[in-house]
Amino acid sequence: MKAPVAVALLVVALAAGCGAGGPGELAVTQTTLQPRAFTLVLRNGSDEVVRVAQAIVNDAFVDFFASARTIPPGDVEAFVVPYHWIRGENYEIRLMTSTGSTVDSEIDDAS
Repeated sequence: MKAPVAVALLVVALAAGCGAGGPGELAVTQTTLQPRAFTLVLRNGSDEVVRVAQAIVNDAFVDFFASARTIPPGDVEAFVVPYHWIRGENYEIRLMTSTGSTVDSEIDDAS
């Protein structure tokens, strides 16, 4: 998947109201399975710009794509994690910021 796909997913997330912002921290608002990839929509509910630096799936560092790795306060961004997932398996997906904090998403019984 390339950046245009991430941008298209971000537009869908914004249209669905995922970019409402609000108090809090970085949060996964949506996780979807694509053929050979996971897509996570993150919302930055903090007052600071957040930069995603790493993606981890089941304790292994993996590549990821986004139109921007930084998320301004109150904004959303879609992150595409290419991964050959297997139907019926469980997955723990963790995105790590440049400060070392993490945000997690779990997929149980992938289908």
